Amino acid sequence: GTNLAAAEVEAASLNPIAISNSWGADADITSLDADFEKTGIAIVAATGDNGTVSSGASWPSDNPDVVGVSGTTLQLNVDNTWNSETVWSGSGGGCSNYYSAPSWQVSLSEWSTNRCSGYRAFGDVSADADPSTGAAININGSWYEIGGTSLAAPLVASMYALAGGLPSATVGSNVPYQAD
Repeated sequence: GTNLAAAEVEAASLNPIAISNSWGADADITSLDADFEKTGIAIVAATGDNGTVSSGASWPSDNPDVVGVSGTTLQLNVDNTWNSETVWSGSGGGCSNYYSAPSWQVSLSEWSTNRCSGYRAFGDVSADADPSTGAAININGSWYEIGGTSLAAPLVASMYALAGGLPSATVGSNVPYQAD
């Protein structure tokens, strides 16, 4: 975690719109939290590919200042247009055992129906992650279909970039909870 946190600090020093993280730790490394708590930069992290997290940690995606990205299974129509999406069974996420729920989660009208008991719920947003419906990539002339929340995280980071970034005092994880 220490080397990845140092890489996060270096990436943030370049003033990007977003930073995508496709890795996670099974325990909260709170001593390194400040390296992932940047206003004005969307810090995005995959929640993992092992289903719902029962240990309550998938750091840094459970940090309230990080946009936790879970995964979906994408269904297309025969003409390859979007049909629907469902939760991907392999997607990570859950309730943090360490971090309290941020105000933008607690203020949701449906917050009382979740089972996080005042702790942070993560992931915040989802994108296609199911390896059977993932992205097609070409490596040396051969096509592969890839997935996982390591695909979903950069997809979400690119949405922040396409939207033009965040105001300087905004935390990226707050944005999905704001009303139109």
